[in-house]
Amino acid sequence: MTKKLNGKVAIITGGSSGFGRETALLFADEGAKVVIWDVDEKGGEDTVSAIKEKDGEASFFKVDVRFSAEIEKAAKNVEQLYGKVDVLVNSAGVHQYRAGNVVETPEEEYDKVMDTNVKGIFLSSKYLIPLMSDGGSIVNIASAWGTIVSNKVPIYCTSKAAAIQLTKAMAIDHAVDKIRVNCICPGTCKTPMVEKIVNLNYKNFGFDSPDSMWDSRKSAHPIGRLGTATDISKVILFLVSDDASWMTGSAIIVDGGYTLGKSFVGKR
Repeated sequence: MTKKLNGKVAIITGGSSGFGRETALLFADEGAKVVIWDVDEKGGEDTVSAIKEKDGEASFFKVDVRFSAEIEKAAKNVEQLYGKVDVLVNSAGVHQYRAGNVVETPEEEYDKVMDTNVKGIFLSSKYLIPLMSDGGSIVNIASAWGTIVSNKVPIYCTSKAAAIQLTKAMAIDHAVDKIRVNCICPGTCKTPMVEKIVNLNYKNFGFDSPDSMWDSRKSAHPIGRLGTATDISKVILFLVSDDASWMTGSAIIVDGGYTLGKSFVGKR
């Protein structure tokens, strides 16, 4: 069977864990040459090792997507290594770790969330699109909370709404370059980042334990379960493959029906 990404060079930011790691593993299985950018060096190297153990090709560069100097350096490394980029998945992201309204949210929390979730997409795209001279595909990770809002995470919701709009703007600008740009809006998935949020903030949302908050999140999804990184990675693969060759500027909601119902978290 022909592999969907055979010989393609794929950059995955945030590839050390969660959606990014699962996507890196799947892309490698589909024949891609995977390059991971992340601040988590151990997680990144572990992902590379897992790919190489299955005879895949992968490399890791420690990169904080908030800083242009680091992005520019990493992009030059990719150019020297492969001379081109075919696929970019902007998966690096952070949550609003201190749940609260705008009055309660520290300015440094705002800066970190916006710089990672929005500026990170901008910078990675800015320095890698010039390497897509033969065209390519970009997938940005937004969130269901970029299409609706929830309480106590105003900055996170704002950052993901911005990611959706940036996706659409990039899609218009770069269609002429034969570069497709789409984004995915996941519902609640049990990833390391979300587990951290639940453990830190369940009391802020009115729950007496992390398990009770997980139960609440599960019940908010009509399909009856939380999402997984595998659920999301399969949609990412579809979007970057030739199967989605007529799709650009789309915000794909993958949320188990979450956005069909109420979005309030916790107890009133």
